[in-house]
Amino acid sequence: RYMQEHYREKMQLQELAQRFNLNAVYFGQQFKRELGCSFNDYVHRLRIEEAQKLLRRTDMKVAEIAAFLGYHDSDYFTNKYKTLTGELPSVYKSRWQG
Repeated sequence: RYMQEHYREKMQLQELAQRFNLNAVYFGQQFKRELGCSFNDYVHRLRIEEAQKLLRRTDMKVAEIAAFLGYHDSDYFTNKYKTLTGELPSVYKSRWQG
């Protein structure tokens, strides 16, 4: 739940483990076992899901969405988006907004 509320912030496994008094290695292993993906992949997935909502529902530019979601480099955001969805965010946006 914490991650779903704070996904726009810089988030690192070690800091989160410390926040909840957990061993970072154990937390990372349990996280992957429970959710089937690494901590970082999960953060990216949360951000990309929100990006898709913003691309469908707003007139925000891709670079604005990237910054809003905590990505400091819009090219990095675009690469992560394409890796997870198979298409560029601009293509997704144009498909939804005609």
